[in-house]
Amino acid sequence: MSYIELLKKVCNAFGPTGAEEGVAALIKEEIADVCPEARLDKMGNLIAVMRFGDLNAPDRKRIMISAHMDEV
Repeated sequence: MSYIELLKKVCNAFGPTGAEEGVAALIKEEIADVCPEARLDKMGNLIAVMRFGDLNAPDRKRIMISAHMDEV
């Protein structure tokens, strides 16, 4: 699937404010191959973690990407 097709699929998913579960499930399914550690918390947030390299390295870098899942 191309990035354009994926973007269309996510944009067309039903997810009005307060009911983003369907969008979260879709995203979780789409990222499963590259990010198997993904879960929904009690508030409906999708939390996905990718781990690379030496997890015990003192200078290990971290990055967070935060985005909305409800409809525009």
